[in-house]
Amino acid sequence: MFKLSINKIINLYLICSLFILAFVEVESSGSVPLKIFYIENNKGYFLLIVSIIILLLTFIYKSYKKIDLTVIFLLCKCVLDLIPFFRGTDAGRSSYWYYYAMVLLMPIVYFIFKQFSGDCEFIINTLTMFGLLLICQVVATAIHNGYSFTSSIYKNYLRIPIAHSNIIGVILLTILVLRLIYGKKDKKNIIIDIVYVFGLILIQSRGSWIFLIAWFSWVWIKKLHEKKKDVQISLVFLLILFFAVVFVSSETLQELLLSTTLNKSFDIYSMTSGRTKIWSLAVTKWLTNPWFGTGLGVTEYDIGREVIFTGVHNIIIDYAVQSGIVGIAVYAAALIHGLQNKKKKKSSISKSFFWSSIVILLYSMVEVCYYNFPCLFLFWMLMGIYNSKSMEE
Repeated sequence: MFKLSINKIINLYLICSLFILAFVEVESSGSVPLKIFYIENNKGYFLLIVSIIILLLTFIYKSYKKIDLTVIFLLCKCVLDLIPFFRGTDAGRSSYWYYYAMVLLMPIVYFIFKQFSGDCEFIINTLTMFGLLLICQVVATAIHNGYSFTSSIYKNYLRIPIAHSNIIGVILLTILVLRLIYGKKDKKNIIIDIVYVFGLILIQSRGSWIFLIAWFSWVWIKKLHEKKKDVQISLVFLLILFFAVVFVSSETLQELLLSTTLNKSFDIYSMTSGRTKIWSLAVTKWLTNPWFGTGLGVTEYDIGREVIFTGVHNIIIDYAVQSGIVGIAVYAAALIHGLQNKKKKKSSISKSFFWSSIVILLYSMVEVCYYNFPCLFLFWMLMGIYNSKSMEE
């Protein structure tokens, strides 16, 4: 007879959430609309409703004696993010509650997964299948639209139901890092990891490539350092320097990787795809309401050539604009408490969930993945399990 437990409830919650995030959406891939279980753009609200139901079930099946400070800080942010709305200083009232659903989701997802005390094998396998589904969607898009490595149009077509190419990149990269540190080295898992690398190459996300190269370089150098092989470490750095020189001197290579040439536009604006301009405008906007911010959601920025509605592409500046100094301080406190080193020597499971969380956090410095329900769910799920396993150890 099937017996319900807190771990089975959380496993079911993971499956339901990933199903909503992967399928419940309408988007176009190139010239073909993808209609998969059509519920317009309300997947965030559906995920929030499911999360609240699971939260209530966890209270039924488990009793709690200690309140986590991370949850308290996140709940404080939920309160603080209402202040700009009631003051009437928010820039986008129509979409305010859409973004507020993300704020509410953070403490709920974290709290639920912190109660998980089962085997992480199921969690990792489920996330692996989710990532493979994304890769299949990317491959289907590439076949349909005609893959071209140097075509920026192809990159624009990569708007499959979950998100655009950069967001797909951070999701695949996070799951890959989780798998690599977890350490399953049999033939099947090596093939899966190769498929993930192939998917990351196919999506044409420069940020993902940089993170992937940096990750493998760091692991390689760390292993060499542990073996006291100083000569090999020196050779690695010389190799990196050599490729840097080749990159700077080769216009063809720059066009392949950057869709531009340093000789034509050797400036930080081109290198960051205009992000630095938005950052400076966002800081100016933040100064209009420095303590409690201007409210949730994307806002308009006059970048000179046009006025665009966008996120800032930097979680620190964006959250400062939204919630002010007080809001960013509370959110930082939640992160610091959630990521603090509870034990000097972590197990491979704890390490895998810790470093995969760091991947999303670092990526949030240059991308709007903190505005994306899949990335937000993934981050606080990883944080919750990391804290749960740290407590067990």
